[in-house]
Amino acid sequence: MLKEERLEQIKYVVTKSTYVTINHKKIEEFVNTMDFNFHTHHFLEDVYDQYTEKQRILLAFLLESINFCFYKDPHFQYKDEKNSSAMFQMFVDKTLEDNRLLDIMYLKGMTYEDFIAIFGIEEGNLKKRFQTFMETVNSISNHNFYEELFSLKNTGEFYNYIVTNFKSFNDVAIYKGKEIKFYKRATLLIHDLFFVSDTIKKNIKNVDDLLGCADYVIPKGMHAYGMLEYTEKLEDKINRYVKIEPFSEEEVEIRANMLWVLELIKKKLKEKEIVINSITLDNILWANLRGNKGINHRCDTIYY
Repeated sequence: MLKEERLEQIKYVVTKSTYVTINHKKIEEFVNTMDFNFHTHHFLEDVYDQYTEKQRILLAFLLESINFCFYKDPHFQYKDEKNSSAMFQMFVDKTLEDNRLLDIMYLKGMTYEDFIAIFGIEEGNLKKRFQTFMETVNSISNHNFYEELFSLKNTGEFYNYIVTNFKSFNDVAIYKGKEIKFYKRATLLIHDLFFVSDTIKKNIKNVDDLLGCADYVIPKGMHAYGMLEYTEKLEDKINRYVKIEPFSEEEVEIRANMLWVLELIKKKLKEKEIVINSITLDNILWANLRGNKGINHRCDTIYY
C-alpha cells in the first residue's frame, strides 16, 4: 500500500540523515505536556452550506493549488489572519461576492491582473501562484472532472489521480538515489475533499491512510521544542535566512524527519490510549506550533 511505501521512504531518509537528528527524550516530554484535545478549523467550516458539493470540491482544488511558500514580502493580511489563512479567507469571501470565480470557463480566461484583483495585493509569490492556479484550472477543464473524482474508491487512487493530472502537486524528491514521495499539498487536498464532499467521504470511508504534511511550520516548532536537532551549519543557515535549496539533502532531511517525529508522537499517544490519525495530528501540531518562537527554514518551492 502507498502508506507503507511512503513510510519506508521516510524511514530511509531518517536512518541516513546527516544534517537532522531526532531527540526521542524531547518527544516524550512534548507528549506529556501538550494538550492534544484541540479543534482545528477548516477554511469552509463557517460557510459550508453556502456552496454546492461540487463548488466546495472546486474551491478545495483551487486553494490547495496556490497553498505554498509564504515567507516572501509583501505578505497576505486579511481581517485577523495572515499568510495562508489570510489568502484562503480572501478567496472564499471573493467567491461569495462573485460566483464567476467558481465557473471553470470564466477561470480559464482569467488574466494575472484579474488574479491580483482577487487579493488586492501582488504578494511575494503571486506570479507563481497564478501559474499553478491556471495549470489546475486548465487540467480540470480538460477532464470529466467530477465524474472521475466520484469514481475513486480509496486514498491511493486519489493520490494517483491528483499527482498524475495536476503536476504542481507531484511533490517527489530524490534522496541518495531513492524516490521520496512527500505529496504535501496532495495530502491536504485529499483531507479537504473528505471534509467537503459527502460523496467522496462515502467512497473512501476515512483518511487514516494519509500521513502528515511536510512543510516549514511544524519543523520550526519541533526544533523549538528540541525534538528536531540540526547540525551547526544547517542551524546557522536557517538563523541567517539563507535559502535551503529545494530537494537538497538538508531540505529533504528536515521534511522527512518531521514526518517521522509526527509518527513517533502518534505512537506515544496511542500508548496513552489517545488515538489520532496522522493528518489530524498534523493539523493539531500546525495550529499549536505555528506561533512558536524561532525561525523556519526558507525554501523557494511550490510544494509547501
